[in-house]
Amino acid sequence: MAPTTSTTHDQDLLTRINTAASAHSIDLSILPFHQEALESITSLFTTAHTTPTYDFSTATRIDTHTHPIPPWFRALEPQAAGRATPSWNPSAHLQFMSSHSITHSILCISTPQANAFSTDPTLSSDAKLRKKKTIALARLLNEFSAELCRVYPKRFSWLAVTPLPYVEEGVVEARYALEELGAVGRLYARVWFPHLHWRASHGAGAFPDISERFLLGFPDVSDEARKAYKERFWYDSAGPVYPNQVKGLTEGMGIPVSQLVFGTDYPYGIGFWDVDANIAGLSEADFLSSSEKEQIFSENVKGLWAGKLLGV
Repeated sequence: MAPTTSTTHDQDLLTRINTAASAHSIDLSILPFHQEALESITSLFTTAHTTPTYDFSTATRIDTHTHPIPPWFRALEPQAAGRATPSWNPSAHLQFMSSHSITHSILCISTPQANAFSTDPTLSSDAKLRKKKTIALARLLNEFSAELCRVYPKRFSWLAVTPLPYVEEGVVEARYALEELGAVGRLYARVWFPHLHWRASHGAGAFPDISERFLLGFPDVSDEARKAYKERFWYDSAGPVYPNQVKGLTEGMGIPVSQLVFGTDYPYGIGFWDVDANIAGLSEADFLSSSEKEQIFSENVKGLWAGKLLGV
């Protein structure tokens, strides 16, 4: 591709990002790494033309739980769950997908998302500065994810980050991400839709074991909650969920197979658990039929994000 085309793209993209930030009174320059972040966003378009071509001709699985890690976010958060934050790049992610029969992945920025400054001791006495940095970080993370999905629309979709606990700004960011940037959902946002769908990570963890105890405290809505768990929640397989943990959902809570989806937690899961073994736990589960496994790997997600995943 001619350099002028790339240059024009970069200029147009930066103009749009800066104009939108200004319109929402967001000062991106308040982050010392903002220039590096903007350069990483524009470089996604350029580097895509040198990314190897991977074979997706037989790939059918949809991974609902993966994480992009911009280099400046990794520098900001060098540790994750007591381990070094893994490195990530689009090419490595695409290679992982191709080698595991994954045709499409849903991206979301991992913990702490935009709340990287909540425990910063240098900001303990400056709540206004912490707020401004949190809002700016949310915007840059969303712009990064949005551009990544524009560059690889058949392979990636994304969930937006919101700068909570700042509710008003969080609503602004959620609207911008959903209505202008193309996010297919949002993380931990207060929303205005009456029928929200949820994707619960890691098979909902220990929740099946404590759900009934939890609902004892809410007798007026417990029946409605149980119904919602079976209809408005989808539970991903990231981690060692199959073949045992998932039974807390299916047998303990009566969650139907239609609410189970596939996830890997790439790249955080690499090295923390055996991703191949986790996938095998699902693909070889003797209590699921072949059609049920196909539902979990690729079909159920279409109910969660109906019509929102390009090329799916």
